[in-house]
Amino acid sequence: MALGRLVYAEPAPPWPLPDEEIVTYAVKWGRLTVVDAVFALESRDLDAASHVISVDATTTAIPSRIYRVTNRYETVVDVRTGLPTSYRKECDEAKFQESVLVEYAQADRHAAYTVADAPARRSALVGDTHNLFSGLYYLRRHNFAATPKTDFHLDAKGVYWHARATRTRNLRTRAGEVWEVRVDFKRVAGLEEPLQSDLLTDNIVRGDSPLTLHIRPASEDEGRPPMVVYMDYQVRGFRLTAELRDDERDGHPPDG
Repeated sequence: MALGRLVYAEPAPPWPLPDEEIVTYAVKWGRLTVVDAVFALESRDLDAASHVISVDATTTAIPSRIYRVTNRYETVVDVRTGLPTSYRKECDEAKFQESVLVEYAQADRHAAYTVADAPARRSALVGDTHNLFSGLYYLRRHNFAATPKTDFHLDAKGVYWHARATRTRNLRTRAGEVWEVRVDFKRVAGLEEPLQSDLLTDNIVRGDSPLTLHIRPASEDEGRPPMVVYMDYQVRGFRLTAELRDDERDGHPPDG
């Protein structure tokens, strides 16, 4: 799919998400849950100018005997723009350990990457740039009913991508009415090859494989924020899904 010329990220929509929230996803390979991923959203300061998205990912009992994962990802976002100001990743896996800090100077269009105690590596941003986790929350905030397509930039391990998210259809699922959203990626700048990364996020962002989301719109009557209830993606050649665990009806592919 041709994404056309490079575009700059659209202005962030109003923040319709709560100041505090905890949701859990079951990451599955087939029917087997391999990782539990707990997403926590909280206000960082008294004036709520920043929010923190933290994700704790751990392998479940049986898969951990084969390959153990205990990873934490923390993204600080500017509530006004929804863009990340910093991203910290602490990975402790059976065959991979990593400590990374990325600091984004969005106004100055650059990012600084610090791995462990090595000197920081600076890189020019291509525009307003999300990381994987702020990008997911950006898509939660977008009104796909009014505007079925949105473009933004995304940083994935030092490679910068143009992402285009398109509502492909409306579905009735056990999670309720959802938008099916396809996210396509086109590399535009950054490293020629991505940095080695962890098992959970490695290769989620790819030029040859889209990311599929099911997003349940907000419900003012029920006081419910918009929610990603299902994800489908490729990691290292394996098809994985992530399903919202908080409600047994949530996060499943469409019936039939």
